[in-house]
Amino acid sequence: MPIELIIFLLVIGFLSLLKILSMVRKRKLMLRHAISWGFLIVMAMVVTLLIDPLSRVAAFIGIEEVSNMIFFGGFLLLLTITFVLTISVSKQKEDLVKLTQNLAITNHKLREIDNESNKKSRHTS
Repeated sequence: MPIELIIFLLVIGFLSLLKILSMVRKRKLMLRHAISWGFLIVMAMVVTLLIDPLSRVAAFIGIEEVSNMIFFGGFLLLLTITFVLTISVSKQKEDLVKLTQNLAITNHKLREIDNESNKKSRHTS
């Protein structure tokens, strides 16, 4: 791989890490999600530096091209991230249903209290 391409990929990775940190600081991205993406970027940067050893690993596994192995690894990693995010969304949906139910119950009780106090104030007036 040409040295210019390696430098370009490393610069892009570094800038991506800075962007992720900026988003965490501005609270646009949760830290636990930032860690996943940061790990992915760091791994991509390491892979960029280790192309020659990876070609030996690919040959050992039986994959002809290193790029195919990298794409497959990336696919598996993104599939894992998607699965983790799906679990997170499912948990948040359950929490949202519970919160909505609690809010409805609280509003109902407040209306009952308000109705009782209105009745008492009518009787005393």
